[in-house]
Amino acid sequence: SNDIPGILILPSEIDGLKAKCIKKNSFFCCDLLKTVIVSEGYEEIEYEAFAYSSLEKLELPSTLENIDCFCTRGCMSLEKIIVNPNNEKYDSRYSCNAVNVSVLDHMIIGCKNTIIPQGIRSIEYSVFVIGFSARFEYDLYIPGTVNHIYGIGSNLVPSKCLSGLRDLILERPLPDIIGTNGLISHIAS
Repeated sequence: SNDIPGILILPSEIDGLKAKCIKKNSFFCCDLLKTVIVSEGYEEIEYEAFAYSSLEKLELPSTLENIDCFCTRGCMSLEKIIVNPNNEKYDSRYSCNAVNVSVLDHMIIGCKNTIIPQGIRSIEYSVFVIGFSARFEYDLYIPGTVNHIYGIGSNLVPSKCLSGLRDLILERPLPDIIGTNGLISHIAS
Protein backbone atom coordinates (compact mmCIF):
# COMPACT_ATOMS: atom_id res chain seq x y z
CA SER A 1 0.00 0.00 0.00
CA ASN A 2 1.03 3.61 -0.37
CA ASP A 3 -0.20 6.89 1.02
CA ILE A 4 0.15 9.09 -2.04
CA PRO A 5 -3.23 9.73 -3.70
CA GLY A 6 -3.46 8.56 -7.29
CA ILE A 7 -0.37 6.31 -7.15
CA LEU A 8 -0.99 2.59 -7.18
CA ILE A 9 1.90 0.18 -6.69
CA LEU A 10 0.63 -3.26 -7.60
CA PRO A 11 2.23 -5.64 -5.09
CA SER A 12 4.15 -8.71 -6.19
CA GLU A 13 2.30 -10.79 -3.57
CA ILE A 14 -1.32 -10.75 -2.48
CA ASP A 15 -2.31 -12.81 0.58
CA GLY A 16 0.92 -14.81 0.29
CA LEU A 17 0.34 -15.67 -3.37
CA LYS A 18 2.54 -14.38 -6.18
CA ALA A 19 0.68 -11.91 -8.40
CA LYS A 20 1.23 -12.68 -12.08
CA CYS A 21 -1.64 -11.12 -14.07
CA ILE A 22 -3.71 -7.95 -14.21
CA LYS A 23 -7.05 -9.26 -15.37
CA LYS A 24 -9.40 -7.86 -18.00
CA ASN A 25 -11.23 -4.71 -16.82
CA SER A 26 -9.46 -4.67 -13.42
CA PHE A 27 -9.31 -0.86 -13.32
CA PHE A 28 -11.95 -0.09 -15.96
CA CYS A 29 -13.18 3.54 -15.64
CA CYS A 30 -11.21 4.09 -12.41
CA ASP A 31 -11.04 7.85 -11.85
CA LEU A 32 -8.63 7.54 -8.91
CA LEU A 33 -5.63 6.30 -10.89
CA LYS A 34 -2.87 8.69 -11.92
CA THR A 35 0.25 6.51 -11.74
CA VAL A 36 0.42 2.71 -11.82
CA ILE A 37 3.66 0.93 -11.01
CA VAL A 38 3.45 -2.76 -11.88
CA SER A 39 5.84 -4.62 -9.57
CA GLU A 40 8.36 -7.22 -10.64
CA GLY A 41 6.78 -10.65 -10.97
CA TYR A 42 3.80 -9.67 -13.09
CA GLU A 43 3.84 -11.52 -16.41
CA GLU A 44 0.60 -10.49 -18.12
CA ILE A 45 -1.73 -7.52 -18.54
CA GLU A 46 -5.02 -8.44 -20.17
CA TYR A 47 -7.42 -6.66 -22.53
CA GLU A 48 -8.73 -3.30 -21.23
CA ALA A 49 -7.14 -3.77 -17.79
CA PHE A 50 -6.86 0.03 -17.35
CA ALA A 51 -9.40 1.07 -20.00
CA TYR A 52 -11.07 4.48 -19.73
CA SER A 53 -9.29 5.26 -16.46
CA SER A 54 -7.64 8.57 -15.56
CA LEU A 55 -4.19 6.93 -15.83
CA GLU A 56 -1.34 9.38 -16.59
CA LYS A 57 1.78 7.22 -16.07
CA LEU A 58 2.35 3.48 -16.44
CA GLU A 59 5.54 1.70 -15.33
CA LEU A 60 5.98 -1.90 -16.48
CA PRO A 61 8.31 -4.55 -15.00
CA SER A 62 11.12 -6.58 -16.50
CA THR A 63 9.08 -9.76 -15.92
CA LEU A 64 6.21 -8.75 -18.26
CA GLU A 65 5.78 -11.35 -21.01
CA ASN A 66 2.36 -10.55 -22.47
CA ILE A 67 0.52 -7.26 -22.72
CA ASP A 68 -2.68 -6.68 -24.67
CA CYS A 69 -2.41 -3.67 -27.00
CA PHE A 70 -5.86 -2.50 -25.80
CA CYS A 71 -5.05 -2.54 -22.07
CA THR A 72 -4.99 1.29 -22.02
CA ARG A 73 -7.93 1.88 -24.41
CA GLY A 74 -9.58 5.22 -23.72
CA CYS A 75 -6.87 6.45 -21.33
CA MET A 76 -6.90 9.97 -22.76
CA SER A 77 -4.70 11.35 -19.96
CA LEU A 78 -1.90 8.80 -20.42
CA GLU A 79 1.33 10.78 -20.92
CA LYS A 80 4.16 8.47 -19.93
CA ILE A 81 4.89 4.78 -20.48
CA ILE A 82 8.07 3.24 -19.09
CA VAL A 83 9.15 -0.34 -19.68
CA ASN A 84 11.87 -1.60 -17.36
CA PRO A 85 15.10 -1.66 -19.44
CA ASN A 86 15.78 -5.23 -18.27
CA ASN A 87 12.63 -6.56 -19.94
CA GLU A 88 13.68 -9.04 -22.64
CA LYS A 89 10.46 -8.88 -24.69
CA TYR A 90 9.29 -5.25 -24.55
CA ASP A 91 10.96 -1.84 -24.50
CA SER A 92 10.26 1.88 -24.50
CA ARG A 93 13.50 2.78 -26.29
CA TYR A 94 14.76 6.35 -26.41
CA SER A 95 12.05 7.39 -23.92
CA CYS A 96 9.48 7.06 -26.71
CA ASN A 97 6.54 6.69 -24.28
CA ALA A 98 5.34 3.52 -25.96
CA VAL A 99 5.51 -0.25 -25.67
CA ASN A 100 7.48 -1.95 -28.42
CA VAL A 101 7.99 -5.65 -29.10
CA SER A 102 11.79 -5.52 -29.03
CA VAL A 103 12.78 -8.36 -31.37
CA LEU A 104 10.21 -7.28 -34.01
CA ASP A 105 10.76 -3.51 -33.67
CA HIS A 106 6.94 -3.34 -33.55
CA MET A 107 5.14 -0.57 -31.62
CA ILE A 108 1.96 -1.85 -29.96
CA ILE A 109 0.90 0.70 -27.31
CA GLY A 110 1.17 4.47 -27.38
CA CYS A 111 0.06 7.50 -25.43
CA LYS A 112 -0.35 11.19 -26.11
CA ASN A 113 3.40 11.81 -25.80
CA THR A 114 4.52 8.88 -27.95
CA ILE A 115 7.33 9.47 -30.42
CA ILE A 116 7.97 6.91 -33.16
CA PRO A 117 11.74 6.38 -32.95
CA GLN A 118 14.13 5.35 -35.70
CA GLY A 119 14.38 1.58 -35.84
CA ILE A 120 10.67 0.88 -35.42
CA ARG A 121 9.68 -1.22 -38.44
CA SER A 122 5.94 -1.61 -37.89
CA ILE A 123 3.17 0.00 -35.87
CA GLU A 124 -0.10 -1.46 -34.63
CA TYR A 125 -3.22 0.59 -35.47
CA SER A 126 -4.03 0.71 -31.74
CA VAL A 127 -1.15 3.19 -31.31
CA PHE A 128 -3.07 5.65 -33.50
CA VAL A 129 -6.50 4.96 -32.05
CA ILE A 130 -5.47 4.92 -28.41
CA GLY A 131 -2.30 6.99 -28.32
CA PHE A 132 -2.43 9.74 -30.88
CA SER A 133 -6.16 10.36 -30.43
CA ALA A 134 -5.40 12.14 -27.17
CA ARG A 135 -3.08 14.65 -28.85
CA PHE A 136 -4.24 18.08 -29.88
CA GLU A 137 -2.74 19.88 -32.87
CA TYR A 138 0.25 17.63 -33.28
CA ASP A 139 2.69 16.68 -36.02
CA LEU A 140 3.13 13.01 -36.85
CA TYR A 141 6.59 11.96 -37.92
CA ILE A 142 6.96 8.44 -39.33
CA PRO A 143 10.64 7.49 -39.68
CA GLY A 144 11.98 5.73 -42.77
CA THR A 145 12.46 2.47 -40.88
CA VAL A 146 8.66 1.97 -40.69
CA ASN A 147 7.46 -0.30 -43.49
CA HIS A 148 4.04 -1.39 -42.24
CA ILE A 149 1.15 0.10 -40.30
CA TYR A 150 -1.18 -2.74 -39.36
CA GLY A 151 -4.94 -2.19 -39.60
CA ILE A 152 -4.75 1.50 -40.49
CA GLY A 153 -6.77 1.07 -43.70
CA SER A 154 -9.66 -0.66 -41.99
CA ASN A 155 -12.79 0.66 -40.32
CA LEU A 156 -11.08 0.05 -36.99
CA VAL A 157 -9.42 3.46 -37.22
CA PRO A 158 -11.91 6.30 -36.92
CA SER A 159 -10.90 9.57 -38.54
CA LYS A 160 -11.46 11.20 -35.15
CA CYS A 161 -8.24 9.65 -33.87
CA LEU A 162 -6.21 11.83 -36.23
CA SER A 163 -8.44 14.92 -36.25
CA GLY A 164 -5.85 17.03 -34.41
CA LEU A 165 -3.10 16.28 -36.92
CA ARG A 166 -1.43 19.36 -38.42
CA ASP A 167 1.29 17.71 -40.48
CA LEU A 168 2.13 14.17 -41.49
CA ILE A 169 5.84 13.80 -42.14
CA LEU A 170 6.92 10.58 -43.87
CA GLU A 171 10.61 9.89 -44.24
CA ARG A 172 9.91 7.34 -47.01
CA PRO A 173 7.66 7.65 -50.06
CA LEU A 174 4.02 6.72 -49.47
CA PRO A 175 3.72 3.61 -51.68
CA ASP A 176 6.53 1.95 -49.73
CA ILE A 177 4.70 2.07 -46.40
CA ILE A 178 1.88 -0.44 -46.39
CA GLY A 179 -1.16 1.00 -44.66
CA THR A 180 -0.49 4.69 -45.20
CA ASN A 181 -3.16 5.05 -47.88
CA GLY A 182 -5.72 4.40 -45.16
CA LEU A 183 -3.91 6.84 -42.90
CA ILE A 184 -4.02 9.56 -45.55
CA SER A 185 -7.70 8.96 -46.32
CA HIS A 186 -8.57 9.30 -42.62
CA ILE A 187 -6.63 12.56 -42.36
CA ALA A 188 -8.38 13.93 -45.46
CA SER A 189 -11.88 13.08 -44.15
